[in-house]
Amino acid sequence: VRRLGHTLNSDLWAHRTLAEALGDMADRLRRLGKLYVHVVTEGPPPRLPSDVCTILFRVCHEVVTNTVKHSGANALTITLHGDPAIITLADDGKGFDTATVSANAGLRIIERRCALIGFEAVCTSAVGRGCSWRLQPKAAEATA
Repeated sequence: VRRLGHTLNSDLWAHRTLAEALGDMADRLRRLGKLYVHVVTEGPPPRLPSDVCTILFRVCHEVVTNTVKHSGANALTITLHGDPAIITLADDGKGFDTATVSANAGLRIIERRCALIGFEAVCTSAVGRGCSWRLQPKAAEATA
């Protein structure tokens, strides 16, 4: 809980990037043997305000938590794309039918948190094919 509290400290984001925070989370999960998480940055790192970084980190944390709890995955890849900031999270787990779990609270939390900062969260999954999330600025705001 203490570590999580530190990750939410907005002052910390002045000296730490989202990629670094995600990398730290990946290292902790690897050390615990819970899940192999690989963080990839493509292009220049996204430049985001600290409050946006905090919420995106929490969203990624929720996805990772769901992956550990429900997917049976061995690996998760988190990819950060530069400008505009796009984050993809893809696991090699058992997947699920998105039509039958759409009312799930964890999935709604991810979508609502993204909406708070003008992002959308798109989940793609199928039974036996893993799960992926794409977090990106809403189309109207990306072109504004």
